[in-house]
Amino acid sequence: VHASTSVPELRLTNLLGDMGSSTPKANTLYRENIIKAWVNYNSNATIRIADAFNVSSLVDVSEGVTDVNWAVAFSNKHYATASLCSQAAANCIVLLNSDLANFTTTAARFNSTNLAGTAQDAIVQIIAVGDQ
Repeated sequence: VHASTSVPELRLTNLLGDMGSSTPKANTLYRENIIKAWVNYNSNATIRIADAFNVSSLVDVSEGVTDVNWAVAFSNKHYATASLCSQAAANCIVLLNSDLANFTTTAARFNSTNLAGTAQDAIVQIIAVGDQ
């Protein structure tokens, strides 16, 4: 599955500060705190991206298991992700796969389950923040 969202590019290199080791100022954008990638996808039946930024593709590994491939790699594996999901029939949970082999600078694996822990496909939203 491939998707792209065409957006005008705004280079903020000279406008954004480098937070470095200093205490960040409230309500200020820094290179370190901008969302670097996001995706909204539906893994029910045929997996498909509803919308995305900096996501090159998805891989439907198995029921409730999806690999998200980043279009631009992260600089290291210290980036952070946040996710949520929804299912028509029940509540669900989506988590970053804890197997570090599936968490790289170019991709991350996410598992979605029902509240009992059974793998289930879902509508999933993910954001990623870190150095690129």
